[in-house]
Amino acid sequence: MRKVVVDASVCLKWVFEEKDSEKARNLLTLSEKGDILLLAPEIWEYEIVNGFASAMLKNKLSYVQSRKLLRMVLKASPQTIATHDLLLKSLKNCHKYKISAYDSAYVTLAAENRIILISADEKLVQKVNDPNAATTLDLFS
Repeated sequence: MRKVVVDASVCLKWVFEEKDSEKARNLLTLSEKGDILLLAPEIWEYEIVNGFASAMLKNKLSYVQSRKLLRMVLKASPQTIATHDLLLKSLKNCHKYKISAYDSAYVTLAAENRIILISADEKLVQKVNDPNAATTLDLFS
């Protein structure tokens, strides 16, 4: 089974209508069929909650709607991986790519496992896509 690291920007598209939501849902379908295994660092859960919190603050969703959609996303969630042992490498990637620790958790997890990271964050992809890197990022476009 093929493994991929997926970030919160992609998983939120499972329930939000945004650009490339259909591609994100297709990825989820592949996971549900057992064709791929989705992985994410343990911070994924908080990033997902933050996505719903942001939508509520912008009055895009009510609290009740957010709870319902959050349950759906958590039910379909990727396998979360503890990344405590990767903190020093993550800090190195923060410095190398000029990215946040949150983004680096995904990048580092993918690099350490030598698998692809799928992200909808165009800025992250531009900063990290390096032909000599241990991992590559795939951008929904």
